[in-house]
Amino acid sequence: MLSFSVCPYDTEGGRFEKWKELARKLSKRIGEEVSFEPLLDFFEERKRIEGGDFFDIYYANPFSSVELYKRGYKPIAKFKGQRDRYFLVYRDIPKDGKIRVSTTLLRP
Repeated sequence: MLSFSVCPYDTEGGRFEKWKELARKLSKRIGEEVSFEPLLDFFEERKRIEGGDFFDIYYANPFSSVELYKRGYKPIAKFKGQRDRYFLVYRDIPKDGKIRVSTTLLRP
């Protein structure tokens, strides 16, 4: 069984149904059970990341994404047709030291 959770912001007020449905679809697609386990708040998220007790699959906010990437997580998907906040992170910095960053957090 794979564990799955999302950023606490996306489950405020008990908004679990879309994530449970995603877990069911993932289970069907990959042929392995995926268990949705919501987090209580950002303090629990931080504690679990720092303690190494985290999920197999996680829908992360931009700040947690960076920390999870450092711990070996890799981006795998996004919702089709939806604009969201993402960081594109490269493993190796180019020799000239320049990195192009793409994020929807910036406005022209």
